[in-house]
Amino acid sequence: MRWLIELSGEHPTLPSAEAAACFEALKARATDVEVDGALMTFAAEAKPELVAERLALSHFVNEEIATGAFEDILAASEKLDLAGARFMVRAPARGGSVRKSVEEKIGKALAGTGKVDLGQPEVTFRVHEGKKWHLSRVLCKVNRTEFERRRPANRPFKKPVMLHPRLARALVNLSRVSYGGRLLDPFCGTGGILLEASLVGAEIVGSDIDGEMIAGSRKTLSHFNRTGRLIMADVGRLPSLVEKVDAIATDPPYGRSSSTKSESIESLYPRAFQAFGQLLKPGAHLAICLPEERHTTMAGPDLKLEETYPVRVHGSLTRHFTVFSRSR
Repeated sequence: MRWLIELSGEHPTLPSAEAAACFEALKARATDVEVDGALMTFAAEAKPELVAERLALSHFVNEEIATGAFEDILAASEKLDLAGARFMVRAPARGGSVRKSVEEKIGKALAGTGKVDLGQPEVTFRVHEGKKWHLSRVLCKVNRTEFERRRPANRPFKKPVMLHPRLARALVNLSRVSYGGRLLDPFCGTGGILLEASLVGAEIVGSDIDGEMIAGSRKTLSHFNRTGRLIMADVGRLPSLVEKVDAIATDPPYGRSSSTKSESIESLYPRAFQAFGQLLKPGAHLAICLPEERHTTMAGPDLKLEETYPVRVHGSLTRHFTVFSRSR
């Protein structure tokens, strides 16, 4: 099937990277990928509801019907057989407005075999103009309100600098952890990354050198009716305490609001990367937030740098969402 994912646009490249990683996690690698602004199209086989349940930085999961010049998608609309189904057409434009003339033209073409119903449509078509025109059928809508429900203000344990649940989920997806796979967060902090990993069906293991953070992570998970294994330990001890894992997703301390227990990150990060190389199964992925791109060079020979995305959080704080793979 040819997919069309409507990306959130909140970052130039991270949403499309998350979508591609999500399909890999579902054992459905995307091929023939094209990104047209906030639209990502590709071929893959997967269950739409599973895709929508995982994604954080997208709005809609669609099946692409046609692409090309406007005349091409109009002609494709005329050839569709809706078998009398009730349908609606939406042609979103920048700024949240819609293009009524486009909706009317496509709607008229579809009305030969279907019935317009703006209240309770059985099928919703969406039309976008980018470098090309795109006609797609909505399969699922990403429930972004659920991420707002889990934002830091609604949790029982919080600290000044925490990843928003959407970004925590994106980091989990970048790790390619599959349903039932074991994911480790070795700097679990307030438990936000563990929470998002648990919600996609991963078996979670969290550790932190700070006992307060372990207790806080437990509160976070319990508040949302989730459970996992939590260990108070220095990251360097983890290879002797934890079996090899299928993925690591983590936001390590960087010496501002998050404590490094007086250890410099120039000392902490190389130790952590060495442990990650021992903990990851061959071919598995590490998704990590780093304060500066130069920190990617601290990874050892067992970890291959795959991708990095600088994300400005606020003020002078930028996190580099970075992905490494464990050599086979």
